[in-house]
Amino acid sequence: MRIGIALVALPAALVLLAGCSSPTTSPSAPSTPSAPQQPQLNAHGAIPTRLGEPVVITYPGTDKAAVTITIDKIQTNLSCTEQFAIPAQSGQYLGLSVTVTTDADYEKLTGGGSMRIYGNDFSTATSADGPLTSVNGSGGCVADEFPLDVLAGATTSGIDVLDVPLGVTSLVWNQSTFSTEVPAREWPVG
Repeated sequence: MRIGIALVALPAALVLLAGCSSPTTSPSAPSTPSAPQQPQLNAHGAIPTRLGEPVVITYPGTDKAAVTITIDKIQTNLSCTEQFAIPAQSGQYLGLSVTVTTDADYEKLTGGGSMRIYGNDFSTATSADGPLTSVNGSGGCVADEFPLDVLAGATTSGIDVLDVPLGVTSLVWNQSTFSTEVPAREWPVG
């Protein structure tokens, strides 16, 4: 009896071995797209941003730009040139060279209305991990002042003037214009 089982088992083993010697490709598991990497926040809860680096705010759930904001330069101790300008109340004026580009339909992001950058959306710090101090905007300081309203489908540039304390080393923007949450941004000053 044992011989019969061995004779039957031998051809089956040869078939299995022959199948193992041929190259096979196993179907690869479908790759899952990795989640977008979340930016690293600093001690002020903001994304460190370089001067000239565009800040792109997209429509929720898309990668289509609704608004792009770029601060190209931050001038400390800005001198007002307009006739009725008043001296800085907090210590000095910062002049932000700002360019804003809005998509033609960006009101969908804001819930309507015009695009605005408010002075009180900014705060400053005198050290990398020091406390933030709220600041105010100042109108009527320079002739090429950034306008209050930016229309849909436009690119607008100008100087946004902020009244800030002396010795600031960073500027943080935590917007209030958009109905969606946009991470705060922080630029170096000086």
